[in-house]
Amino acid sequence: MYKKNNFFLLFLAVFILAASCGIGSAYTETRITTNTAEQTNPSIWSNYIVWQDTRNGGSDIYLQDLSTKVQTRVTSNVDAEYPCVSGDKIVWQDKRNGNWDIYMYEISSKETTRITTNTSDQTEPGVYAITLFGPILVMEYLISICKTLLLKSKLGLHQAV
Repeated sequence: MYKKNNFFLLFLAVFILAASCGIGSAYTETRITTNTAEQTNPSIWSNYIVWQDTRNGGSDIYLQDLSTKVQTRVTSNVDAEYPCVSGDKIVWQDKRNGNWDIYMYEISSKETTRITTNTSDQTEPGVYAITLFGPILVMEYLISICKTLLLKSKLGLHQAV
């Protein structure tokens, strides 16, 4: 009985591992852009993919709805990098005001909002759709005092940054 249970558990583990790795599944590779300029830093959420694109000479953020194949240029003639999409929101770092700030684009309303206004750099944003509390925006601050406040926040000593 013991050997049968071990064999069953081993078989189950291999089956789960194979299924999670995509063995036996068919995936279709789809090219998103044919432009010869550099496209980097993609982020995917549901039917949306966003990326950083240099086709217009600068670094802009593009969005494509994978279900409709419609591409949208989110930024224009700014230095925008590291996009992240989740739910209805896209966030990125942007240097249009002389330092790196975080901006957010709402896909449904097509509205762009500047999230940060600090004169120090705010970089590498991430956004995560949380249905109960709304989206959570995370970013890296390049000054130590903000990193200290973020650490205090992680320890449960919540303070506004």
